[in-house]
Amino acid sequence: MYQDFFLKFTDETAANAVLYTTHAEVLDEEGNVVSEAYTTPNYINIDVLGILYQKQEIPDPENPPIPLEGWHVNVRVMPDEDSAPLNAFEVSPAPSVWRRIWA
Repeated sequence: MYQDFFLKFTDETAANAVLYTTHAEVLDEEGNVVSEAYTTPNYINIDVLGILYQKQEIPDPENPPIPLEGWHVNVRVMPDEDSAPLNAFEVSPAPSVWRRIWA
């Protein structure tokens, strides 16, 4: 069974460090690039929300929305994935109203 995580990181860079693995470029003996650097996701289901804003009952162009602290990401962890690295960033309690849901 899967498990949903609602996460808040300090910023996008902190989130990427946990959610993705960076693979360095590979060089041959002569220093030629054999393989470019690239990143791979650590989880199959990553939904980046980014910066969230306080909800306004009636949008007011005179008063712009107020950003909430942090960089927000939802992750659906599958049974064969390790959720331990996410625990430190989990929003607790989980939001009662989700901004987005898994389809």
